[in-house]
Amino acid sequence: MPVDGSAGATAAVNEVLRIASWFRDAPEVHLLAVYEGTPLDVEIAAMMGAEARGDHEQKRFEVALLPASKALASIPFKVIEHTAVGPPAEEIRATVDEQRCDLVCLGTRGMGAARNLILGSTTVKVLRAVDVPILAVPPPAP
Repeated sequence: MPVDGSAGATAAVNEVLRIASWFRDAPEVHLLAVYEGTPLDVEIAAMMGAEARGDHEQKRFEVALLPASKALASIPFKVIEHTAVGPPAEEIRATVDEQRCDLVCLGTRGMGAARNLILGSTTVKVLRAVDVPILAVPPPAP
């Protein structure tokens, strides 16, 4: 389950909590926080040392993982946290392959079709990249 602290990621976590009783055996839940880095982050990183850049990435990972980890603590699933630096869809695919995941549950941002045509959607990229079922959960309605 990719998480980033967004409303979509929270909706995905809530969906896993909702369906937790459906599982006969407690599955492993792999949480993945991906740090892609923005152009501004890249410029700042060039001015920082490696240690400061690592601290910055670690803080971003904690912000992404902590809410999901806390929420999932109430169910008897084994929760394993992963972090990665790179393009989200590629890192999600790599984690799915490495961990031999059976399902990807991810939140969508609900940005709309027009924006997705221009920028692309991580959800669409993941749909094309992985060979396992995907449970795409929209964010809650405003």
